Amino acid sequence: MVSVGTERFMLSSRPPQMLTHATNPFASRPVCSLEIPAYVNRLEGYFEFTRLGTNWRTEILAGVTTFLTMAYIVLVNPAILSAAGMPLAP
Repeated sequence: MVSVGTERFMLSSRPPQMLTHATNPFASRPVCSLEIPAYVNRLEGYFEFTRLGTNWRTEILAGVTTFLTMAYIVLVNPAILSAAGMPLAP
């Protein structure tokens, strides 16, 4: 049992239940029945997602964030340098 402030939480070593027609009466078939292509498993193995504790969403979000940051730097850097006294053209 873990206490945070006035709240108490029970920590469980059990994985969360998968939603299937047995646990969800409104589902006509298992919710997680997607076929995963072989190349996805190979990529996950190559980048060691499980060992590093990450997933596809986190890695794609990190890549987009890095790209947008670098694009911002490339576009704003000339204005910053010209304000510091460096000429824009040679």
